[in-house]
This record gives sequence, C-alpha cells and structure tokens, in this order.
Amino acid sequence: MDNSSTDSKWEPRNGDGYSFILFWVFYAATTNVEYELTVTDTGSDRSRSYINPFGTPFESVTDTQVFATSP
Repeated sequence: MDNSSTDSKWEPRNGDGYSFILFWVFYAATTNVEYELTVTDTGSDRSRSYINPFGTPFESVTDTQVFATSP
C-alpha cells in the first residue's frame, strides 16, 4: 500500500448541546495498517490523536466528548 491510497472516512461534527458545546469525531476504515489520525481544535489549540497499530483490525470510533466545552 502506498501513501496515496485512502481507505478511511472521518467526519468532525458540531453536536451542540444545551449546556455544553460539543464537537464530535466519527471515523471508520477497512484496514489493518498502522496510522495515526490527529484532530485539532484550532480555537483552543487542543488536539486528540487516534492510533491503529500495524496488523490490528480497525475499529470504528464515535467520540462525542472529544472537545466538550462550557458555553
């Protein structure tokens, strides 16, 4: 597999709640290759990395608390 091959899908979402501002990250792939996905909140400069080790079947992620903030 070369670096130009893409077999993943990720989507950041704004999941506004009533008492918090929530940003959601959903991603899925069909791979067992090693990779690291880093998502950065450019407003606060906080980041979160998601890692899949080589040879490990990928598991989809639904992270609904990744950048929860008070209004």
